[in-house]
Amino acid sequence: MKKNNNQKYAWILWLFIGLSILNLSAELLNSQWLIYVTKPLLLPTLALYFIGQTRQSAFRTSIFIGFLFSALGDTLLMFSQPGFFIAGLLAFLTAHLMYLRAFLIFPFREMGLLWKRPVWSLLFFAYLLLNVRFLWPYLPEGLNYAVVIYSFCIIAMAAAVFNMKNRVVTNDWQVLMLGAVLFIFSDTLIAVNKFTPFGEYIPSPRLAIMTTYLLGQLLIGLSCIRIANTQDSNTTES
Repeated sequence: MKKNNNQKYAWILWLFIGLSILNLSAELLNSQWLIYVTKPLLLPTLALYFIGQTRQSAFRTSIFIGFLFSALGDTLLMFSQPGFFIAGLLAFLTAHLMYLRAFLIFPFREMGLLWKRPVWSLLFFAYLLLNVRFLWPYLPEGLNYAVVIYSFCIIAMAAAVFNMKNRVVTNDWQVLMLGAVLFIFSDTLIAVNKFTPFGEYIPSPRLAIMTTYLLGQLLIGLSCIRIANTQDSNTTES
């Protein structure tokens, strides 16, 4: 995107960073009212910055919708009732499916690394199996299969990001991959903290969850801006 556009929307990025700092401070201080004020605003702000920095494409639309469903999930998970947790899980499941769609439909000049060397997929299957095996004994009946489906979708999203290697600029892929890993790590912390007795060993679990989550989403957003604009430049040149 042109430099003018970067400057035009820079304040929105700074707003997201400011809201993130306030939210993390609220988690650290256990200030519930500040959490309720800041958390629903985080991902809509990042989504607004993303949409302002990119031009219309199917890739852009999918990422944008993913951000919006993440915002919905953030809001629903603020409430402790079981029904809100299920609804939040479904919202984040939709977000991951939209990210997955974006990375699968992204135009490419050559096949990605996972497609060329499918043996790498064993790493993702191994993580999925280990994660499910670890959590399964602690999951409430009726929620276990939902968590398994969610785990499969987020690992599939990470695998699709891994397959973006060789399809986009290396630096952009590295930032995107780091964002996906942080997102997975944040979700893992949520599961460990909520369902297992090991959550008590995580220092400031909510702060750790939100820090890795916000950084992951930010890195996904920034890298996808560059990826979308590179795609747009290539389309214009051709």
